[in-house]
Amino acid sequence: MSTARAHLNPETKAFTSPRQQGAGIIDVAAAIQTGLYLTGGEDNYGSVTLGNVDNRIQFDVTVHNIGPVAKELTYQTYLNTDQVKDGFVTLAPEQLAVIKGGTIRVEAGQTKTITIDMDVSEFHHRLHELMPNGYFLEGFVQFTDPVDGGEVVSLPYVGFKGTFQNLAVLEKPIYEIVTNQEAGFYFAPDATKEIPEEENYTALMTTTADKIYSTGDTGPVSLKVLGTYQSPDGKFILALNKEGKPQLAISPNNDQEQDSLALKGVFLRNFNNLRAKVYRADDKAFTTPLWTSDAQFGEKNYYSGNPDNPKSTLLVGTEWQGTTTDGLPLDDGRYKYVLSYYSDVPGAAKQETVFDVILDRQAPTLTTATYDQEKRLFKARPAVEHGESGIFREQVFYLIKNQDGHYNEVLRPDGEDRVLVQDNKVFIPQEADGSFLLPADATDLSRVYYVVEDYAGNRVSATLEDLVSVGNDKGLVSVKIFSPELNSNINLEFSYAVKDDKGNIIAKEHHGQDLNTLKLPFGTYTIDLFLYDEERAKLISSPSATVVLSEDDSVKEVVFTVDILTKASYLVDIDKELPKGSSVHLLNQNGADINLPRAKYSRTDYGKFVPTGDYKLSLILPTGYDVFENFDELVVSVLDDEVNVTKLTLINKTTLLATLADQSDLILDPVFYNASTDVKTAYLTSLEKAQVLLKDKAKQEVIDQAVTTLVKARQALNGKATDLTALSNEILEEANVIASQSFTNASPLNRETYQNQLAVAKALLQKAKVSQEEVEQALAALLTAKEHVLGHQTDYTALRQMVTKASVLKQTAAKYQMASQSSKEAYDNLLTAAQNLLETQGATQAEVDALLAQIKAAEKALDGQGNLSSQENTHYPQEQLLPEESQEAPPHSMLLGQKDLRESEVAQKRAQRVFALLNESKTPLARAVANSNKKLEHLPQTGDKSPQLLLISLGFASLLMVIPLAYKHSKN
Repeated sequence: MSTARAHLNPETKAFTSPRQQGAGIIDVAAAIQTGLYLTGGEDNYGSVTLGNVDNRIQFDVTVHNIGPVAKELTYQTYLNTDQVKDGFVTLAPEQLAVIKGGTIRVEAGQTKTITIDMDVSEFHHRLHELMPNGYFLEGFVQFTDPVDGGEVVSLPYVGFKGTFQNLAVLEKPIYEIVTNQEAGFYFAPDATKEIPEEENYTALMTTTADKIYSTGDTGPVSLKVLGTYQSPDGKFILALNKEGKPQLAISPNNDQEQDSLALKGVFLRNFNNLRAKVYRADDKAFTTPLWTSDAQFGEKNYYSGNPDNPKSTLLVGTEWQGTTTDGLPLDDGRYKYVLSYYSDVPGAAKQETVFDVILDRQAPTLTTATYDQEKRLFKARPAVEHGESGIFREQVFYLIKNQDGHYNEVLRPDGEDRVLVQDNKVFIPQEADGSFLLPADATDLSRVYYVVEDYAGNRVSATLEDLVSVGNDKGLVSVKIFSPELNSNINLEFSYAVKDDKGNIIAKEHHGQDLNTLKLPFGTYTIDLFLYDEERAKLISSPSATVVLSEDDSVKEVVFTVDILTKASYLVDIDKELPKGSSVHLLNQNGADINLPRAKYSRTDYGKFVPTGDYKLSLILPTGYDVFENFDELVVSVLDDEVNVTKLTLINKTTLLATLADQSDLILDPVFYNASTDVKTAYLTSLEKAQVLLKDKAKQEVIDQAVTTLVKARQALNGKATDLTALSNEILEEANVIASQSFTNASPLNRETYQNQLAVAKALLQKAKVSQEEVEQALAALLTAKEHVLGHQTDYTALRQMVTKASVLKQTAAKYQMASQSSKEAYDNLLTAAQNLLETQGATQAEVDALLAQIKAAEKALDGQGNLSSQENTHYPQEQLLPEESQEAPPHSMLLGQKDLRESEVAQKRAQRVFALLNESKTPLARAVANSNKKLEHLPQTGDKSPQLLLISLGFASLLMVIPLAYKHSKN
């Protein structure tokens, strides 16, 4: 890593951020030859992560010299940050400063630690204005050769000025961006405030579906941003109230229009534990959540030009449908939808985004209207809004026929099998006074529609034909029966009389087919109610009610309250007594909740007399309890004159919960990850089954058996603490291995493999959790790599044969005897160097091969010609006694046993001392080179009968005996 070359941005002339390039481009040659590497920071790693920094940056850098010679280095520190243009981070680097350091000397095999100390306060004001959320301060500490200034090694570092862990996870909502006229990360709204569903932003999403007036059906459901509404040209425009804020409201009434909401976000960072919670609007401290979503986890929306990377994420798990966590409907009103989440950076604080949301399930009520037939001017009287969301708009449109005579078009979207039916609508613009001027072609008032819509998506409509039929000076009165127990209006058989303000009974003029809605001129009236079946219901309100109809209040409801008397006994029979804190409820189709009390004399029974009808059963149980029956499929029908009983089976999962809680951190314990495979498999199988049973319904005996099996499987885990001794000891051998001659002779690939395996082993020791299997694998790989670099002893065979051949050649060959003095001196000097090298046995293979090549070249350069005297040729005719050179040296991997190697080397050295005069020197190669420049004082001549020749013969003979013997041992 230290020898990698940092990339320099050609445009800004600054080093590219370590966050983009790491340490730089790998330089294999430098990694092998430099003999240096760097570590720094608290972790002593090849790069430094500073975390959050202040006005002064300080960290240590250690230079490791693993080479054989001391090194002098000059260092400097490059301080960079991100470049900002036009308010955007360009991801290109900007160099802030270059801090010069000194020159240091690191001895061979030693380390040197320096401290980098930088005052960065001078840059803060400018950078904080450009990047108010914080900015990176980063770069490289570079060590160069003091002679030529070339880069030798470098170390990257990264710090952040600010609180990195608390940077925003979620982009600000589109509502705030539109209000402030800003641009989002991926989407910039324009002045029209159009927010297309397919764009990418942070917002609450909801459902929408068009009503098809020509058929009475509802179109397909799609998504839109909550707070946007479809314009006549089909665009979804964000609506702002008088305060310039969006009115976010939903109406969970299953009409497919704004029935729920969920978060769609542009996530700027990886996040965890995102939860959506709903509180009442007056719970300002957020103490009592009414609804809580499951935790959500996810990654940031990093597009980077890759169409497979989403620019935003819709979290379906945050969908809220206006209920409590238990699924009970909440009352209409104002609430807080609160998102809390954390970034994935350790130590991050909780972040929150809050939305004000209104629940409003009640559609507005249309009143009456006036119509000037001559002017074709229609004006509706104000509709009545019953909820808190407020009326958003009123529209008038009419349907026209196409060329086929239809009021709608049937469309098939490209690439889809479905068809869409779309009304042929023509919208009529609203005049300044709120009226609508009908065009000449809008003649059929049954095809002209008046629609009122509130902010919660509740719509109410009527044809102009119906509205105009009431008359310009009349109002409407509806008579309804309400049951407080059911919390809804009910159908009962009744009659009523209408009297004017003088007590006169008025003849009833019904509105259309509705017998309980009357058209009455503006004035004061009394409605008297008469119940037909008083045994079914009892009137608990006054039987008379007075209403006043006027121009400003033209629609009235008269509501009479009754108690329903038709009831039947209903009992819930549970096989065991419910735990403390439990309750049993019936929910009718309108969401009314009937609490069933526990029977006084049977503690496992709950029930009472309830109105007949169909219900859903609901149990509120403490954590860890459930019932075996599936309430989603259970419909309770309470019938008259029947024994209405529902039997339930209580399931206790508290022991299962506690047992699973005990297993939460077990996988981090050696008792698990060092256990035998079969035991681990058995444990994981039982754990998975227990986890499935926690979510699913199962009988009590199955749950109890799963707990027992899990406990036994846990007890059977036999893992022991991981033993790192052998691996640690082998890592400590690093210096000896690298300093060995065999390591130098090894191939670059083998040396790199050893270094890589060593790095893997060191990294393994830094892991908080490491299994024995991982340790054994790393140790085996390291030992194998070590064996490959230590199996390369220097082979002197060819050089030794060359020296032996030369001793004979010099005595017998005319090419030497009659050669020029300079060629003989060059040849002799190289032989002397070879003899010294063979004696010291300290050269590398490259040095030996190089010297051998030089001797061969010198021998070839001997320029002697002619024949020796007859006397000299008597004993050595035609140089026939010259020993042949071995054509192929034994392979390096064919090593002699240590004892045989020592015996052969002793014999060789004994022969070499006969053949050469040796001079002492500090190193073998230095001594060989020094001696190569000296002339030999004396070499035996042809025919010399001196004892020296006898010794040469004996040495040569013993050498010829030892070499085959050594080779034989090496083969064995």
